[in-house]
Amino acid sequence: VHSSWLHLEYGSRVRMPYVTQILRVGGERLYSRGSSERGTKVHLMTMLYDYGQATVDDAPADLAGYLKAWSQFRKDSGFIPDIIERVGVDYLKRFAGTIDRIGRMNAMWWTIDIKSGNPEPKHWLQLAGYSMLSNADGETWTGNNRLGIVYVRNDGTYRFKEIPESEVRSLRADFLDSYERITLKGVT
Repeated sequence: VHSSWLHLEYGSRVRMPYVTQILRVGGERLYSRGSSERGTKVHLMTMLYDYGQATVDDAPADLAGYLKAWSQFRKDSGFIPDIIERVGVDYLKRFAGTIDRIGRMNAMWWTIDIKSGNPEPKHWLQLAGYSMLSNADGETWTGNNRLGIVYVRNDGTYRFKEIPESEVRSLRADFLDSYERITLKGVT
């Protein structure tokens, strides 16, 4: 489980809010404690699976369905992850986040977010925030990628939702509005 702040050392300390912290400008938790804990476990299992260090049979009973769903999405879509659970940074705006997956599917690059709950509009904003992040060398990972969310369920099924390219620009603008509100509060 990570802190809601990213701390970087470059001669002096730089403090950056995470994407999820920016989205809870109103003060409420973005996800319930139970949802966050389940999500953390699901992310760990899918990461181990994608690194070839776990199979569906290795998953604890309470996570097996979620991992089966992720495995089935990978099989059905042909998605091949290249970057798995990596922290990215927007050095200009000074915010960070953990990108679930970047990889190839149908001869295109995708930024994929994995969710173990029900679809909500805030998920699109969260992914829009991640889509603006770069690696530590400032190389853009996600700028022109297609964006999608995989909703995995405990019954072993999944639902894939692509964010239409026509909506990405406005979602990024909405995310930056939230960023500006948190900046005005003096949080960063």
